[in-house]
Amino acid sequence: MKELDATLKVKCPRSPAARAADFDRLGTQIWNASIRLKDQSSPTLETWPQLEPQLRVLAYFLLDTAQRSYVKHGSKKSSQNLVRILKTALKAARICIASDALDLCTMLFEKMADHVEHKQDPPPEFKKDKQESEAQELIKELTADYYLLRATTSWKQNKPDTVSYWLARVLLVPSRSDMLHLAEKKADLTYEVGKSALQKKQFATAVRWLEQSYQIFEDVDPEMLSSDFCDLRLVVMLDYARALVGAGDAISLDKASSLLVTLDQEHGFKAEVHLLRLDAIYAQKPFEADQFCGVLNQIVRGAILSDGTFRSIMCQIQKLNLYNPERAGAKIQAAMTDSTPGPHSHLACQTSDLLLSRLLAQSPIVQTWIEKIVVTRVWISSLSLDVQDHPSRLGNLFDDIAHANGIKLSAEATHASQSLIWKAATALQQLQNEDEAAKWCDLASHDIFASSGDLNKAKLSRKLMTVALSKGDLTAARAAYHQMSESGKSAAMTQYLMYKIAIQENDVELATQSLGGVLKSSSKGTEKYLYGCALEAQQAGNRQQFIATMHKVLEFHEKHPLDDVRLPVLLRCIAGSIEAEVNNHDMPLDAGLTELCKVFEAAMRHGSSSKDVGNDEPRLAELRWFACHCYNTALRYCSDMQPELLTRFMMASVALIDHLRTEGDKDNGLLSRLLLCRFLATSALVVLARSEDNIERALQLYLDARRQIAAFHHKYQEALQNGSLQPDATSDIEVKEFEMVQFDLEALMRLENWHDLDKVLSMCLEARHSNRLESAADLILHIHTHIISSSVHPNTSNLLARIPSVMEKIINTCWRNNKDITRVARWIRCLFQMTLTTDSAVSLRCLDQASAIASKAATQHISEAYPSEELEWLASTAFNHAVDLWFAGAEEEAYMQEEGNEQARVWAEKALMLAGSVGGVGDGMQGLHKVLQDKWMKLKGIGQDGDR
Repeated sequence: MKELDATLKVKCPRSPAARAADFDRLGTQIWNASIRLKDQSSPTLETWPQLEPQLRVLAYFLLDTAQRSYVKHGSKKSSQNLVRILKTALKAARICIASDALDLCTMLFEKMADHVEHKQDPPPEFKKDKQESEAQELIKELTADYYLLRATTSWKQNKPDTVSYWLARVLLVPSRSDMLHLAEKKADLTYEVGKSALQKKQFATAVRWLEQSYQIFEDVDPEMLSSDFCDLRLVVMLDYARALVGAGDAISLDKASSLLVTLDQEHGFKAEVHLLRLDAIYAQKPFEADQFCGVLNQIVRGAILSDGTFRSIMCQIQKLNLYNPERAGAKIQAAMTDSTPGPHSHLACQTSDLLLSRLLAQSPIVQTWIEKIVVTRVWISSLSLDVQDHPSRLGNLFDDIAHANGIKLSAEATHASQSLIWKAATALQQLQNEDEAAKWCDLASHDIFASSGDLNKAKLSRKLMTVALSKGDLTAARAAYHQMSESGKSAAMTQYLMYKIAIQENDVELATQSLGGVLKSSSKGTEKYLYGCALEAQQAGNRQQFIATMHKVLEFHEKHPLDDVRLPVLLRCIAGSIEAEVNNHDMPLDAGLTELCKVFEAAMRHGSSSKDVGNDEPRLAELRWFACHCYNTALRYCSDMQPELLTRFMMASVALIDHLRTEGDKDNGLLSRLLLCRFLATSALVVLARSEDNIERALQLYLDARRQIAAFHHKYQEALQNGSLQPDATSDIEVKEFEMVQFDLEALMRLENWHDLDKVLSMCLEARHSNRLESAADLILHIHTHIISSSVHPNTSNLLARIPSVMEKIINTCWRNNKDITRVARWIRCLFQMTLTTDSAVSLRCLDQASAIASKAATQHISEAYPSEELEWLASTAFNHAVDLWFAGAEEEAYMQEEGNEQARVWAEKALMLAGSVGGVGDGMQGLHKVLQDKWMKLKGIGQDGDR
């Protein structure tokens, strides 16, 4: 193509006469090859539209070179060749114009102009025969065609003045019947120019050119017009009328009206003519709506309906519906976008009803047209909500459609219609016209909308519920709910509407069920229905339901964190409402405390994740509020709540206080509160463990208690090292610490964590606990018994090593501080019994201590004497032990026998001392002393006599 382009631009000299035939033959071959290539390659070769004009022009240039040689040398065939050359040039020019190769076409015309503008007569010696004469006449015709093509090229090159110039040259051709086709070509060209301007909305230009085209027909005798020429005349008149209407001025509209009358008279009823009349009426000022509607109705009744005619009628109906004097100059597309009905929408409804009646009466029924009319009719009515009879008229139309062979609208038409109905109902709701809104909602459930999907049906049913709720008709609202599918019923908005019904009916069960349904169906983006439930409960003054809904909001927020929810505010709102319910006795205390605990637990969970960068003080203030309220609530109702709930409160308090201390809160009282929370949590856990029948559960509770105890001791020791405890709180914490030690002893006994026993007993012996040891005595004794009877068979020697020393210290401390002889006597007996066979030194000290206490109580006249039965038991047991030692030694070797007798003597003397040295205990003891003494003497005698 590049080589062709370069070749065409070369200015070739005239060829010699001998080469003329070669140029002629070569040009002919290229021309014919172009024709073949067009048939073969044009469907597949993308560059063919650019290649063909070049090939055609090249062929012409070769033929032109040959023709010039013929003319120069006076060939008698020059006229016929000129005809051939001109036809070839005109054909090539048309191809160039069609391919938009206008520069190439101009080059062609420059070559062609030499033949047209500077024609040379043949030499005188050539006689003009008949063929030559016909050729001369044909050249004139081709010349006129040349002018027309040059005018066309100028038009395409946007040179209007040049177009007029070339068309004026065409007029020089005589107007004869045998050259009528030239007039047709000129009319066709001016029509194409005018039509192009009309398509570009250049109405003034279109009028000027179409008027020229129309004038050509006026200058030609109608008898001479062919059928094609007549068809062209009709088309020209129609477009000329359109251009005049588009121009819009009064003169143009008058011309258009006259032209349309002529068309109507000449061709009878034609839908195109009447549609143009509508355009002319629409452009007039003032707008005659009744006239417009009358002509439109004529078209509806008389037109042969096709897709194009139907679309045109629907467009005119829309124009009639939306016409408004205030925007009369606006385009129909802009008016439709505005969607504001004009004052003549009722006429548009009448026409659309008429069109629908005609379509329903004809056979076969075109359902797509029916659907478009229905959607348009609903749309027009939805824009004129002030007209009260629209729903009833639409209902009648729907009935007519349903009765016509049971027509059901398609899914697309149903969706469009129901969407418009839904918007109309919503608009009426905003106007608080609930009765009309209900009528529109009823329309959406008509039988012709049977193809509506479950989602759309559910949406419309919800609209019915909303309208019924606004009217206060709860029965109708429930009925709309029961019409839904299961998926529609479970939707979040549906459950929200049911919650509104429950609130208005004060149906607690339904409210609980619906609120759960809202939470279950909500997702991120639809949480507004949860907020709506809370708002409904608040507006109804139902604080309990408000609390329930806020809990659901909290539950949803924990699963799907919401950017528009400030969690501390939400939690404080819930807590305040619950406290108000509890204080007013509108909620059972247990239930209220349980709900409060949930709030504080939520604050506990989110305490560390609610950080605002660069804004620590508000966050600390929120944490302080929750920590304080949780702590105070637990202490206030500590004796009223169940141990399990108390444990939960304490755990929440511990976590909140830990958050505060981690964030750097300087409140020194936080540690005291933290220790108290640990203490109360441990107490509650131990109480729960004692009352638990399930062994595994009880052991788990004891294990949790030990964790709390360990945390308590850790924080307490840390506080002692740092000196962070206030002096007035230290003594109270010490008391609680020893109670925690006792809890730990109980827990490790139940869990049989014997490896920790020594550590815990060591804590009992610490100096700060010396005045409180007596409270742990019975527990330590119980542990001793449990270890001995344990089925696990622990290493008793190691486990029991510490217990006697602890018991000795307990006995000494108790006697020194309280002088509770009865308790001391019992503990001495227990200690004596547990060490009788394992630690004789401790056992003997027990006897000495019992004798000393009894003697002191007797001599100092203390109100409480040492229990005689305890002394009798000790004396008897000690003497029996002496006897056992005596006989055990008798069976040993001599040196062992002597040692055994010595131990027996010690034990016997201690027993006799305990039984006889105390005179103020009672007569029974004196009798016991005598009996023991006699037995001991006999025992010694047996030993001295040997075999006796």
